[in-house]
Amino acid sequence: MVAVRQSPFGGMVPSVDDRLLPAVNGALSEDTWLYNGNAIGIAAPKTLMALQSTTSKVYRIPNNYTDSGHISDSVWMEFAHADTDVLRSQVVNDTFDRYYWASPNTVPRYAPLATIKAQAPNVSGFILGIPAPLGTLVAVPSGGASATLKSVSYVQTFVSAYGEEGSPSNPVVLAGVKIDATVTLTLLAADPGDLGTNRNLTKKRIYRTVTATSGVTTYFFVAEVAVATTSYADNAAVSTDAVISLNAQLQSTNWIAPPSDLQGFVSLSNGMVVGFRENELWFCEPYRMHAWPAQYTLVTEYPIVGIGVANQMLVVATQGFAYTATGINPGSVNLVKQPGLLPCTSRGSVVSTTRGVFFSSQLGLILISSAGVAIATKELIRKDRWASLVAVNTLRGAVLGDSYFAFGQARFGVFDVLSFDTTAFAQQDFGDARRGILIDVSNASVAFNLQTSEDPVTNLQTDAWSGEVFIISNSNLLWLDIGDQTQTRHTFKWRSKIFQIAEKKNLQAMKVFFNENPTYPISKVQDPQIPVMTAAVTSGVTMDSPSPVAGFEPWRASSAPDGDAWVPSSGLPKFFTTKFSAAKVISSYQVGCPALPASPVVAPKTWTLEGSNDGVNYTVLDTRTNQPGFSSGETRIYAITASSQAAYLYYKFNVTAAQSGTQVGLHDFQLRQPKLGIVRVYANDKLVMTRELISSGEQWRMPSGFKADFWQFEVESGVEIRSLQAASSAKELETV
Repeated sequence: MVAVRQSPFGGMVPSVDDRLLPAVNGALSEDTWLYNGNAIGIAAPKTLMALQSTTSKVYRIPNNYTDSGHISDSVWMEFAHADTDVLRSQVVNDTFDRYYWASPNTVPRYAPLATIKAQAPNVSGFILGIPAPLGTLVAVPSGGASATLKSVSYVQTFVSAYGEEGSPSNPVVLAGVKIDATVTLTLLAADPGDLGTNRNLTKKRIYRTVTATSGVTTYFFVAEVAVATTSYADNAAVSTDAVISLNAQLQSTNWIAPPSDLQGFVSLSNGMVVGFRENELWFCEPYRMHAWPAQYTLVTEYPIVGIGVANQMLVVATQGFAYTATGINPGSVNLVKQPGLLPCTSRGSVVSTTRGVFFSSQLGLILISSAGVAIATKELIRKDRWASLVAVNTLRGAVLGDSYFAFGQARFGVFDVLSFDTTAFAQQDFGDARRGILIDVSNASVAFNLQTSEDPVTNLQTDAWSGEVFIISNSNLLWLDIGDQTQTRHTFKWRSKIFQIAEKKNLQAMKVFFNENPTYPISKVQDPQIPVMTAAVTSGVTMDSPSPVAGFEPWRASSAPDGDAWVPSSGLPKFFTTKFSAAKVISSYQVGCPALPASPVVAPKTWTLEGSNDGVNYTVLDTRTNQPGFSSGETRIYAITASSQAAYLYYKFNVTAAQSGTQVGLHDFQLRQPKLGIVRVYANDKLVMTRELISSGEQWRMPSGFKADFWQFEVESGVEIRSLQAASSAKELETV
C-alpha cells in the first residue's frame, strides 16, 4: 500500500531540506496558527480605534479594570516615534500616579495621571529632571551678640509639585559670622518656563552647613518656601546648629536630569530604571526617576541599539557585542560583555519575555537569559534564509502567547526634500512592513511561520497591563486577540514536506477533512483568475486596450518577467480590460508597480475597477483615490466590498491619475475569486491537480497516466484543516 496522511500540521524548519523534514513540519506555513495540531489561520486583528496620522506608538492606562475584557475603557497616550518607552512610577502608592516616557525624538518627559487624562492623547507633560538654580545666592549677615564666630555655607534647590528635588546651586560661603547672627539670603529665581509649562516647580529649599566636632561639614535643611519667594532670613539664634542638625541632610547633590537625548529606558527591581544613549547606560536614583547621577554611568564598546530585562538581569544589545548587567543598586551594577559579536539589527526586535530577552541579528534570533547566550533559531533556519525571509533591519517584535511575533517596518528614503519632487516617487518602502514571522523556539511543531499583512505595519507592541498584542497600521490601533474563538481568521497557506513514497506510483484518491461549522466568520481564499499571460489571449483570458503600445501591451501587466509592464501612451485617463471565457465573481484585485528605475513615478494613484457583461456598459466596483506612492516592484491587494461583488464577463481597470505626471505603468495585475479553500498537489515538483474545498471528507479522484517518486500537498484555506489523506487507490484510502 502506498499512502500519505498529514495530521498534525506543523510549522516550517527552513534549515532542513523539504524532503528531510519531520512528518509534522511543513515546507511553507503562512498566516497559520498551529498550536492545536490542526492548520488554521491566525486570528485577524480587531480594530480598537482610529489614531492620528502621525501616531506610531500608544500606551494604555486602564480607567477601572486592567484585564483584556475592558481594554476599550482606558486612557490612551499616542506618540509619533515607534521606539517610545513608557514606564509607570515604582513608588509605592504614588499619590500622583506618575508615568514617564523616553523617545529618540524628544527629551524624556513625565506626567501625573491627572495631567495625562486632561491632555490625552497628545500628552506633553513635563520635562523629566529638576534643574539646579543658576548662579550663587547672595548672603548678608547681621546682628548677633555672641563673640563666637563660624564659617557657614548656603545652597538652594528647586522642588516640583510632586516633591522631586533637584541638585543644589553654587554655594555661598561666609567666614567670620557670629553663631547667633541672622543671614538674609537673596534667593535664585526659577526659569519662568519651569513654573508650570516645561516643568512644574513650586518650592525652593534652603540648606546650610553644620561642622561637626570631627571637622566634617554637612548641609542640613533649613526651610522650604514658595517658588516665588525672593528672600529668606535665617535666624541662627533660633535655628541653631544643634536644631538644624536634627533636620534632613541634603541628598540631591548629584541628582541631575537624565540626558536630553536619552533614547529609551526599562525598569528593574528595587526602584531602578536604566536608560541609554550612544554607548552609555544611565541609571536613576532608586525610586527617584527625576534624578540620574552621572557617577552611575556605564559604557559599552559599541553603540547601544536596545535594552531588555530577563528576570532581574539587564540585557544590552549593541551594534557589536551583547552585554548583561546585574546589581541590587545603581552603584554596584556589574556589566559583563558576552563572548562573540552579536550585532543587533533592529531596536524594535528587542523583546523581553519570561524565557529571556530576544533580539534580531544577522545570525538569527538571539536569546539571552540566565542560562547564557544562544542563537534561538539555530536549529530552525540558516543565516542566509533568515536574511531572505525576515525583515531583520526593521523588525518589530512582541510576545504572542508563547511565540515571538514580529513584522518589518516601513523604510524611509534619505534625500533633500528641497532638491526633489517628493510627489514623483515613493518616499517610503512598505515591502518589509507587510511581512512578518511567528516563532516558537520551545515548540518544535509550531517552529517557524511566515506572516503577511495587506496593510503596512507601523508598529507592534505588547500592552503592559494585559499582555495583549497591539498593531498600529494605517492610522488604526488593532488588537490581535488570539483568545477570541469567534474572531475572523486570516486565510492561510500550508505546504507539506516532499514525501518520497516507497515505490514509484500514481496516487489516485484523496480526501481533506476540515471544520465545516466554525465558531468564527469564514474568510474566503482569494484565488487568482488571470493566468501568467504570454500573449493577449492566454488560457481563455483576453487582455486588451485601445491603441496598445508595442512591447507594453495590457497582457504584460500580468506576465512573468519583472521588466514587463502595461505602459500606454502618455495622457490620462487610460484603461485596459480583462475578459474571461465565463462570468466570474471577483472579490479582490492586485495592483503592482513595475520593477523599472522610474516605475514609482508611473505607478497608479487614482483609479476605478469596473465590471460589465457586454463590454459596453460598466458598473464601478471599487474606487481608489490618491493612493500613497509605490516602491519599485511593490504589489498591493485591494478588497471589493461584498455589496459590489457580482459575476461579470469583463473587468476594466481605469486609471485617472498617476503618482506623477501623465504616464502610467502597471505590473503584477491580478483579479481574485473567493473560495472556501484550494488544494494543490505536486508530483515530482510539477503541479498535477488543483481542487476547490467544498465538503469535508469528499473523496477526489486524482489525475492518472503517470507515476512519481515525490509528492507534495498544499492547502490554501479559510477553514480549519484537520487532516489530508492520499493513497494509490480508493480502497487503500479507506485504511489511511
